Amino acid sequence: MKYFFIFLPVSFLFVSCGFNGSSEDEKADDSIENQKDEDENGEQVSSDEISFEVHMEELYGDWVLIGVGADRMGPGVAPVGEIMFAFRDNGSMTVATEGREEIKVNLAGIPSPYEIKDKKLCSDDIMFKLQFKQPCAEIIRLNEGRMSIKIEIPGGAGFMYKHFVKLDD
Repeated sequence: MKYFFIFLPVSFLFVSCGFNGSSEDEKADDSIENQKDEDENGEQVSSDEISFEVHMEELYGDWVLIGVGADRMGPGVAPVGEIMFAFRDNGSMTVATEGREEIKVNLAGIPSPYEIKDKKLCSDDIMFKLQFKQPCAEIIRLNEGRMSIKIEIPGGAGFMYKHFVKLDD
């Protein structure tokens, strides 16, 4: 019993020291992560954010939807089933749900026109409007084989984001 009374305060001391908050190294890392950098336009950008550059020439190819959500950074919830888009440099696009073979068939048989207006992708195609809820959708990221599209939720309820990955040729 005597050892118990000695062991108890020593244990409490160890536990208290272990949970006293961040170490100095962690505090230094946090301050580095929270420093602000200036982008090309002189605007302040947090250094821990992902760069969302848009290189429109990277649009051409086949894309698969990997997620939908309210977070512009993350993939969100994966769709039920596969949804693929194909964009070609001649202004033709299509949507497919059964793989790349369907993309080839759809592009040959029923291609839909699209156009790029600044950083917006626009089309009068019914499948495009079903997917993006509007005739023009803003591309907020298009680089390194990733694409994110910002979609305004009807009724002014905010925005959702669709995230795509480019398929290898």
